[in-house]
Amino acid sequence: MLNPVIFIFIIYYLIFIPHLFCHIHFYESFFYFHKPKLVGYFFKHSYTTITISELVTHFRYSPVKSHVTKLMNYQNLPELFQHARTVAKNPKEYYHISDSGQGYDAFSFNKNNFQTLITEKDINLITFYENKIVFGDALKYSKIPSYLKKYSSANLECEANLGARPGPVNKLEFGTFSTKNYQILQEKANLFSHNKPSLIIENYSDICTKIVLHPKHGGFADGTIITDLAFEELKWLYYSLGSNDEMCLYMNYVLENNPFFPLF
Repeated sequence: MLNPVIFIFIIYYLIFIPHLFCHIHFYESFFYFHKPKLVGYFFKHSYTTITISELVTHFRYSPVKSHVTKLMNYQNLPELFQHARTVAKNPKEYYHISDSGQGYDAFSFNKNNFQTLITEKDINLITFYENKIVFGDALKYSKIPSYLKKYSSANLECEANLGARPGPVNKLEFGTFSTKNYQILQEKANLFSHNKPSLIIENYSDICTKIVLHPKHGGFADGTIITDLAFEELKWLYYSLGSNDEMCLYMNYVLENNPFFPLF
């Protein structure tokens, strides 16, 4: 006759182990944000599928001070992947994601130039970024010229400081989740020559294995499946932003009082 204790243990094992693997991303979130010494070891898993719901839930309780937390939702998630790629390309710079009322999506600068930037207000020490996502048929997309014109200059006269921008955007990116659209946008971009902003076309077709678009706001919807690569890119983004929390809090304060920073 089977020992009752052993029988209970077997039942518990059969129930708990499948539950653990089905929700592995949720358990990882605790270790990721609260046990940094275990991160390198714990995240050596090979993920297969990550639903958009699992992804958003995983990062929902992040303690980072960045405005990135306001973008972690179905609608704005595509933009977050753009930020993640940009941060990965500039790992030595401080990267600041803008609040919703700013006239650009982010800026970055060399940390060694921070004091000079504050005292001398030299706008040339900052790189400003603006991100756009193209869904649908890129052949019909015709907004590139108007966006190039809009972001080629400062926006100093704006009501209630909404859309405030101290100078032209340096890098205007158009991202797409389709290789076909990427190739079409590349061809369109070749028709324009701009220094400020410089035009960037980025291919994000490796971010999702399945995309379901929301019928109203144009972002992702339930049913979207994220790749393990995309998950890792977002983890790196959060880690990078979180490691600069003190500077982020200071810059949030500066921008609240002067949305035209570093001018004035």
